[in-house]
Amino acid sequence: MADPQSRSGIRYLSPEIVEYLRQVHAPHDAALEAAYEAPGRLGLPPIQVGPQEARLLGLLLRLVGARKVLEIGTLAGYSAIWMARALPEDGHLWTLELSSVHARVARENIASAGLSSKVSVVEGRALDWLPKLADKGPFDAVFMDA
Repeated sequence: MADPQSRSGIRYLSPEIVEYLRQVHAPHDAALEAAYEAPGRLGLPPIQVGPQEARLLGLLLRLVGARKVLEIGTLAGYSAIWMARALPEDGHLWTLELSSVHARVARENIASAGLSSKVSVVEGRALDWLPKLADKGPFDAVFMDA
């Protein structure tokens, strides 16, 4: 979780404003909340996108009518849940994760969100897997978050 309150050491949003925006603009259900809180709860790196950015990803995918999406860097699956929910019933997201611990957490969160059939968490080096996934494309969107 990048600190949305500082940019180059300058504070530009109070914690109260950030929380208000999260609740109003990108509210969480139980599955999103679990995935969002997982890094802090499990000692994973605090590097996931914020709620506003994740909601924007979903909106952009809807706007372009995306059906096939590739994500590089899964962490706990938070952005994957937002993106998978934006896809149509026949849509699919392939998300690549180097860490087996992160991949396990992501699979659990994605399953809790009821999205296991729409999301494939691919574990290993992206450079090794990208050529193997070429036959799944062309992709309508690629989100590089690694």
